[in-house]
Amino acid sequence: MVDMQFDLKEFRIDAEVARIANAHYFEFVNNYHTVADRHGFHELVYVDSGHINVKAENYTGVLQAEQMIIHEPGELHELSCDEDEAPNVIIIGFECRCDKLGLFSRRPVILNAQSQRLLAETVKECRNLFLPPYDVPRMFDMKKRENRIFGCDQMVKILLEQFLIKLIRFAESGDSKTEARQTDGAVTEICAYLNANFKQELSIKRLCILFGTNKTTLSMRFKQQIGKTIVEYVNSLKIIEAKRLIRLGGKTFSEIAEELGFSSQHYFTKLFTKVEKQSPSLYMHMIKSKLDGGNSEQ
Repeated sequence: MVDMQFDLKEFRIDAEVARIANAHYFEFVNNYHTVADRHGFHELVYVDSGHINVKAENYTGVLQAEQMIIHEPGELHELSCDEDEAPNVIIIGFECRCDKLGLFSRRPVILNAQSQRLLAETVKECRNLFLPPYDVPRMFDMKKRENRIFGCDQMVKILLEQFLIKLIRFAESGDSKTEARQTDGAVTEICAYLNANFKQELSIKRLCILFGTNKTTLSMRFKQQIGKTIVEYVNSLKIIEAKRLIRLGGKTFSEIAEELGFSSQHYFTKLFTKVEKQSPSLYMHMIKSKLDGGNSEQ
């Protein structure tokens, strides 16, 4: 037997996430304003819906939906919401050894479909790593779960590194094209239609006529592609919009129910409670009390 001597190669590490501070998903209310803050780690800010105002040493301006910025360590920064806006915002604080992240501190970058999926997967894994709540400002010590699943810490590290590496590759290649998802074109069109018209009265029959299909085929392909029935999908859009309107203030629950096409306030409250595990009034109270508890993101 010959003892072969293989020459093992070491990995070159271009971007290493060493530590993580927090992973938040905020549902901000209108007119909310954070206190100017600085800290010794990077902070990723991504707008999931709506828009938010950013004031920082490297960039001051508006961050729109699907846009992201990464504040550099030690950079003074703050966020604010307009009177007519209640955005959903992801904030992740992390320490990273990479000299290229400055690319994303001076102007917003639009995340393509692949980057959005990676970020969503990272946030999901962070829920396995950290204990709730995930939406309380100025939480300086976000606690880890004691009995977290195998490899959880490492998965968060890997996912964040993968997200940042692909982001840098896209930025350096100058490729601004959004990657097309491998989805059914008809289902994609139907989703776009539902997103634009979910407040209106909709029916499966009408959708079949509009998109030239039948009920069985439409229902099967939609559920297979999206993971929800059409009714579930529309209801989820309505609840997301209801939460935004509640955070904006200025409308009663009855007015919100009517605007979103619910047959009654009772049905709206029942569906909201079923989906969110709390009533609209409790949701409003919880959001305001959490944000009032601290006036700055990490």
